[in-house]
Formats: sequence, structure tokens, C-alpha cells
Amino acid sequence: FFSACGQEEVEETGQDTQQEDAFAPEEGRWSFQGWEVESDGCSLEEEWAAPNGFDLRLEEGGFNLDMTTLDETTCTLEGGVFLCESVGREWPFESGTSLVESLVLTGEFQASNRASGEATIGQECLGEGCEQLGELRGATYPCQTVMAFEAETD
Repeated sequence: FFSACGQEEVEETGQDTQQEDAFAPEEGRWSFQGWEVESDGCSLEEEWAAPNGFDLRLEEGGFNLDMTTLDETTCTLEGGVFLCESVGREWPFESGTSLVESLVLTGEFQASNRASGEATIGQECLGEGCEQLGELRGATYPCQTVMAFEAETD
């Protein structure tokens, strides 16, 4: 029988055995099913171009995510919980000012074809026009926005 938590299996001999990971996520194309802003220090709610989805490829100890709008990232996976390395991009402006953005995904797989988690987006401004850019965008740099997401296989 299984304990109430479902983490350990007790054999008829009465010895506890560690239950193996229940599943691995499915490889292939996944789509984000929605984004919900949890905190918006960067004032991104109206303008952030959220990725539509990603390609997932399993690797030993985790998986790779390839989002077409961002670089590929490597994620660790332990017991259905995942943490992805930061990916980033930079937007240069004519004034010599640049906006540097990083994205970190964390979350959990509820099934091999369904996951939920958080995207933490950090922004930093480089150059002399940062104060004006912050006023225009309604942010003080550096800043952070956190968005919750759900994703499923296509």
C-alpha cells in the first residue's frame, strides 16, 4: 500500500523502499496555456512578449528547453520539480543605452504532459539614458517581474 503522501511504498515485508520518480516529461512541443502576473516591478504586464511555447528534449538529470524567442536553456529535474538556467537578451537603443533582460523558469510537472511554474524576469539598464528609459517604461532599474504559467504538450 502507499502512504498518504505517496512518497514511499511499503512492501508486505514492512520495509520501506524509495519510490522512483513517477514520470518524466514528454519530449516534443509544449505550449504555454496562460500567464498570470504575480508581481510586476518592471511594468511588463501590458508589453512583455511572452513566449508561446518551447521544445523539450530530455537529457540525463533533466532536459533542455528551446524557446524560439530566447536562447536554449538547460533545466535540472528532481522528483517532478524543475529549475532552468537563466537565459537573456539585450535591446540596444540609439542613445547608447541598453536594456538587458534575463528569464529563469522554475516549476513542477503534474503529469508527463502538464506543468506549472513561475517565470522570473529581471531587467537591468546600461548606459546614460536609463533614468529616462525608466520614466518612459514606468520602472526603476534593476527590476524584477514574476509571472505564473501553465504549459501542456501540443
